[in-house]
Amino acid sequence: GNCAKMSGYASSTNNVNEDWLISPEIDLSELTNAYLSFQTASKHPGNVLEIKVSSDYSGGDPSAATWTNLSATLDTSNNFTWTSSGNIDISSFVGGNVHVAFKYTSTSSASMTWEVDNVKITKN
Repeated sequence: GNCAKMSGYASSTNNVNEDWLISPEIDLSELTNAYLSFQTASKHPGNVLEIKVSSDYSGGDPSAATWTNLSATLDTSNNFTWTSSGNIDISSFVGGNVHVAFKYTSTSSASMTWEVDNVKITKN
């Protein structure tokens, strides 16, 4: 099926790369609790995907915003096995708007391929 896919491997070589997959603005203003969940699958050696949330990202360069790192369960099988992140509590961001980001990095020696799907925000 369809999913977001990130890889620094191209033209038969590993490439130094940084990519951000950033959600549209998500309105949490009417919630008292909120949870993020998604699925990942990965293959090949390389850097772990970073999951982040921001309440001050306004578009463009992500380094201009403040990002909070989130802990999640990620696929570590090295076999493209879809793995649930679990419910990640983002309740500290309710009352406003947020963006969720998946930050991908690779090096000249390792370019893990990551796939992300079924990104959801739920309330309790």
